Amino acid sequence: MSFKTPNVKAELRDAVVDLQPRLFITLATNGSQRSSPAFDWPGSMDRRIDRLNNLANDFDQEVGRALLGRQWHRRIERLYGWSFAEQVMGNPHLHIVACGLVSQPLAKIQQEAERAWATLMPAGSVDIAEIGHTWTDQRKIAYYSLKELIDWGDIPSYGPFGRRIHETPRQTTPDPEHETELP
Repeated sequence: MSFKTPNVKAELRDAVVDLQPRLFITLATNGSQRSSPAFDWPGSMDRRIDRLNNLANDFDQEVGRALLGRQWHRRIERLYGWSFAEQVMGNPHLHIVACGLVSQPLAKIQQEAERAWATLMPAGSVDIAEIGHTWTDQRKIAYYSLKELIDWGDIPSYGPFGRRIHETPRQTTPDPEHETELP
């Protein structure tokens, strides 16, 4: 998605609302840069944001594989949405607004997300909440997610999460009579 006006924040808010996300996921490092040798904490803002984006991708892979199986990346119901980095120079964490996993109960998603994030970020924590379906609920999440939006250097503090936004699935809920994998 390319943004055409200088007001990227407003366009991103609209993009989040248009996505109609189901889940609001917070992935916190909880100071893991100091306590985990697995977390290589680079110095510059760009490198820290890049590291958070890589962690988001790894998280997506771990959760997708656990909930949807070996071919998780081909499944229509896999996670996709937007991720936003916050407090990159202090206590870095990600907010993710996501669609997908409609056939999975929230408790199972939370369980697998906690397991995956503990593997990637041992001192970290995960919080997942379902987002209401009203325009007001969607707008509140969009405003909250973008409250610290920054764009330093070459790497923006936001980006697509999971399947690219323009790869909208042909169906949004699994139908047992039809194939549930992307071609």
